[in-house]
Amino acid sequence: QGYLDVVRALLAANGIQANQARDTGVTPLFIACQEGHVDVVRALLGVDGIQANQAQTTTGCTPLFQACQEGHLDVVRALLGADGIQANQANQKSQTPINMASFMGHVDVVRVLLSVPGIDIATADQWGDTPLQSALKKGHSGVVSLLQEHSQST
Repeated sequence: QGYLDVVRALLAANGIQANQARDTGVTPLFIACQEGHVDVVRALLGVDGIQANQAQTTTGCTPLFQACQEGHLDVVRALLGADGIQANQANQKSQTPINMASFMGHVDVVRVLLSVPGIDIATADQWGDTPLQSALKKGHSGVVSLLQEHSQST
């Protein structure tokens, strides 16, 4: 729910396991990213041993993937600043965070992802769609322009 004070109190308690997941693999970090609670995300990212790349077991989606799908720009920025974040980690359908952000038309999220060294815009998902093809299919002209511009500059 984004109750930062409650999260901080829980994190201060002995024995709290910040990476503890539900049976579906959903962690507190994943939920905070999904809901766009950037202050909670930052607090969780500050926990020693937090697993920022831990994927949901039922779909293989990571916290970064989920934030990109929802268009939570500040959360995406926070995650990209986390040590060891894997910006190209795909889900079980071979969709990457940038593929999903492109499909959803989140221009600002795509712009931030394109600034990540080594971001992969060439890999296709299980349907054969690259981020550019996903954006084209959905008619997201701003995303298409960004991806084309990035392709020409690399």
